Amino acid sequence: MALGARRRDVVRMLVRQGAAFAMAGIAVGLVVAFASTRVLASFLYDVGAADPATFAATAVALLVAAVVASWIPAHRASRVDAIEALRHE
Repeated sequence: MALGARRRDVVRMLVRQGAAFAMAGIAVGLVVAFASTRVLASFLYDVGAADPATFAATAVALLVAAVVASWIPAHRASRVDAIEALRHE
């Protein structure tokens, strides 16, 4: 912000970075989950081990949680006075 970035640009950048990390983690998690379906099949009742709706709903819920979790500190960071931050450093 000290170099001229607008508040919404700062929020957008930080939320985008948080979402990118979340999507990478979700992708790895989906691969591991699909790989472990045979082991987990014995623990599941009334749900298929590779139920695509369950995997999709879980991925979407995790992505939404990650975006909200990254938006809160991004919003807080956008309200920092640039001059005060530079003086502190």
